[in-house]
Amino acid sequence: MSSNQNLFCPVCGRPRSAGSTSYGCENCGFQSAYVNGFVSEESCRAWGRMVDEAKAARRKKLRETFPSIGSLHLNKDSVVFVHKEEQKAYIISQYGELRVEEQVAQYSRSDSRHYAILRADGTVKVVGDDNIYGQKNTGSWKNITHVLAAARCTYGVKQDGSVIAAGSSEFPRISTWKNIVQLACGADVIVGLQSNGQVLVDSPSPVVPFPQVKNWRNIKTVAVSRGGILGLRTDGRVLFAGKKADDIRNRVQNWAGIIAVAVDTSVVYGLSQDGSVSMVGSRPPALDRGRIEAARWQNIVALSCSQTGVGAINDDGALLLAGWDASAQVMAAWDKEIRPRLSL
Repeated sequence: MSSNQNLFCPVCGRPRSAGSTSYGCENCGFQSAYVNGFVSEESCRAWGRMVDEAKAARRKKLRETFPSIGSLHLNKDSVVFVHKEEQKAYIISQYGELRVEEQVAQYSRSDSRHYAILRADGTVKVVGDDNIYGQKNTGSWKNITHVLAAARCTYGVKQDGSVIAAGSSEFPRISTWKNIVQLACGADVIVGLQSNGQVLVDSPSPVVPFPQVKNWRNIKTVAVSRGGILGLRTDGRVLFAGKKADDIRNRVQNWAGIIAVAVDTSVVYGLSQDGSVSMVGSRPPALDRGRIEAARWQNIVALSCSQTGVGAINDDGALLLAGWDASAQVMAAWDKEIRPRLSL
């Protein structure tokens, strides 16, 4: 007779509840998770096949439903997972310290001073070391549907699609914008995605940059880099507006089947429907710090990048990082606090 002394579910990794006498996992529903013996080697092999089938089914479901589960945010000094069902943001510092924000509908982090939390009730909380520019003065905001933490400022999209700001905003035209559903910004440009799939652009310059963007249609999400703007269309194609000399990143317009995009200072990343990651751009090898490894990732369900690295979640719930100095404490905190919550 073969024995099985594993106290963790072989499908989702969740430990057996203390005092439980059930063989089934309460977390993922696998009914034979904690069997403690087999009558024969054949029954043990059959159980192994059941585990493999359950894992495959769970991963397939995770790929299909992940956007409704949560979102990944990689910052220069933290990894953040927003769990939509729990309405929580799990913030893991680069040293593995965990902070949990409650009642979270959306999370946004600026490059330097602060992060903003859009709460489920439409209010906004801003966390940072100081309030020099007034970027934390969002206490009176109500009925907000989207938030953006930017340099020296916090922006909010109101229920009617107009944009408000707290702090020192350098973009004069955004007060006239209407029907906005998403904002993104770079060092000297801010972009607003409208509900009709069109895109608006503003900058401190008297002349609005990237005029070709006004011709974009059917855009479902936008991203901004130091030198350009990305638009992901509803058909999975990607549009790019940027410097004329930036021919490398213009190659993203040959991509197809893209479901998410991310961009750092020199590279554009695209997540495909099949879970692979495409990359376009270049940097000196000494500055890459291993980020090229992302092109070999497979079975990815979420993607994010910062100026210092790129991160992803695969369909087994594991966190992958390249170019980002991840300590063992970060990975341990992810596996303990977040990975089990990705079970379906």
